[in-house]
Amino acid sequence: MSTFRTLDSPGTSSSSSSSSSCSCSESTGPSARWQEVDCNGPSPSPRSGHTVIEHQGCLIVHAGYLEGMGPSAELSNDTYAFSFEDRRWRSLLCDGDIPPKVFGHTAILLGESMVVYGGQDFVRTQGVVSSLCLAAGPNGRYCWTTMVHPSNPYSPRPRWGHSAVSFGGEMIVFGGSTLHPSFPVLDDTMKFSVTSGWEPLCTTGTPPSARRRHSAVQHRHRMWVFGGRSSEDLFNDLYTLDLHTLVWTQIQPAVPVPLSLPLGKSGPKVPAKRTGHTACVAAHGTVMIIFGGLWLETKGGTGVSAVLNDVWALDLEQLRWIPLPADPEAAVSPQNALGDGSITPPAERSTYFSEGDPTRRDNRGGAPAWRSMGIAAEQKGVVWIHGGRDKARPFGDMFQLFITGTPAPTLLTLVAEYALRYQIL
Repeated sequence: MSTFRTLDSPGTSSSSSSSSSCSCSESTGPSARWQEVDCNGPSPSPRSGHTVIEHQGCLIVHAGYLEGMGPSAELSNDTYAFSFEDRRWRSLLCDGDIPPKVFGHTAILLGESMVVYGGQDFVRTQGVVSSLCLAAGPNGRYCWTTMVHPSNPYSPRPRWGHSAVSFGGEMIVFGGSTLHPSFPVLDDTMKFSVTSGWEPLCTTGTPPSARRRHSAVQHRHRMWVFGGRSSEDLFNDLYTLDLHTLVWTQIQPAVPVPLSLPLGKSGPKVPAKRTGHTACVAAHGTVMIIFGGLWLETKGGTGVSAVLNDVWALDLEQLRWIPLPADPEAAVSPQNALGDGSITPPAERSTYFSEGDPTRRDNRGGAPAWRSMGIAAEQKGVVWIHGGRDKARPFGDMFQLFITGTPAPTLLTLVAEYALRYQIL
């Protein structure tokens, strides 16, 4: 088995280094193992730009971008549930104020409802907030409701490509984009309450610049924002918003010691700049996982772009990036050896470029094809990835990502995760 080098935890010492230097230890480091899921039942059409929440042992998937471009593009506003237990898809039959067909919207779980906000259809951006009660009625159908608060005069700009997390029974939204040339990207932060509607948040500190198609996850009392793009730039920076004090902080994660990868290759120390990637909290709340996305040259007008399928973990306790290579025991074929390609800056390797073949895999234990605009959710320590698209077509496949070698969570971490997930605190 290959050997990985990992940083010692802060506060530990090493006899081979001084207290002012960074010490290291030889150990079997974290790795990623992929497994494609054989699904049952009528599955959703291949799509990207859709949303997912996890609720009572199911993934709830809504809407998305199917095919085409511009006003004639094929979009969706359907809703599906995927059961982890029997790996079966089922379509949720819905009534009420069904949201418009969009992609680039957000969805969060508030109580027993999925709350959906924003999105676009290539013609206009949406500002509607819709709620789907996840308890079926007597007829087995589900009901959508448009959430309107006439007494609240504040209404944010309609948007897409924003982020949203759930905290304290409210929806926290950051950034996004309009289709109006005067507001190509946004940098505002706001919250939505089921009882009182929208309210702008007066944040302080060092906020992220305006951006869209970034990722955001909630961990304890913080929202973590990574990557995305503006009209001119692509990002791989990291910010956190304290949801109690409303203070933004830019995070500079510790740089890990380069890993020893299969085939003797080495990889970068931080994720490449990207947009349209997926992210979720995993490993019992100890890491943030990011997967895939789109790298593009934003300056110079060359139009060069690359779709990614690398995996990174941000240790939320030690604040360091960890590249997750394949399980070293997975088969490695020299003829198809991309052991470093999945975590090498795309500008340096042509293997980052997707050619529209959804059957292509790299050597990372059957990893998904390169993709962006997919969705990710965690359930009992396993990350589930669905859909997305490369440069040519959308995907409808489902993958499990098993992460090995991460630190065992403390009792405090497990209690805090349970309390926040079920809104006890």
